[in-house]
Amino acid sequence: MYRDTKLDKAVLKEIEARGIRHIYHFTTTLNLVNIFRAKRILNRQALDGVDDSLSQGINAEVLALMDEHRFDGYRSHVNVSIEHPNIYLMERYKKDYDDPFNDWCVIDLRAEVIALKGTLFSISNAASSYAHKQGIKEGDHGLIALYQNEIKTAKGIFTRDGLDKRFPTDVQAEALVPYGIPIGKIQRISFRSEDSKATATALFKGVSDNLEAYLSLFDVDEKLFGLRSRA
Repeated sequence: MYRDTKLDKAVLKEIEARGIRHIYHFTTTLNLVNIFRAKRILNRQALDGVDDSLSQGINAEVLALMDEHRFDGYRSHVNVSIEHPNIYLMERYKKDYDDPFNDWCVIDLRAEVIALKGTLFSISNAASSYAHKQGIKEGDHGLIALYQNEIKTAKGIFTRDGLDKRFPTDVQAEALVPYGIPIGKIQRISFRSEDSKATATALFKGVSDNLEAYLSLFDVDEKLFGLRSRA
């Protein structure tokens, strides 16, 4: 863990207690290039204001698609998932935007990113009416709320029976990190196949500085693109 005055110590303690080590954010390979040009994962609000030197890395069609499906209103935050990507939302995006040359990838971030002061926690998809009804909360109480024994949403009833202590009760639970996330917090970047990884590698030839360091983060992990296990 990083010692940082901007981090919430109570949230850090909860992260340690639950053994949380992986925070996930998914994006497309084209937008991944933009992340490394900008040196951070930008929130949606910041993406609207990037200059021309960065705009070539932004996939406007995907941003429009995300706006269409996101109704949480937190444009100054970056949406992330704890210990497993929100595969249901990712598949919904992929279904509406399927481009073999611009596949989806999963960014694995250090756990302390969700301890940044101002981070919000949503027990289900932050864009859902259920999440807004229950409240999207800050601090360790917000994080702990993700681990209730039972959560009822429009999609069904979720329980903790047999669920590893790291996993939120609802796989679509989210943390909303304010501002943006520096690329120094990235642990790895996973692709669903070797072909997808190869396509991303080719795109990164245009990112001249620290190319080898960036590519060393790439791997293939099919499990991150499938359903979450309970153990």
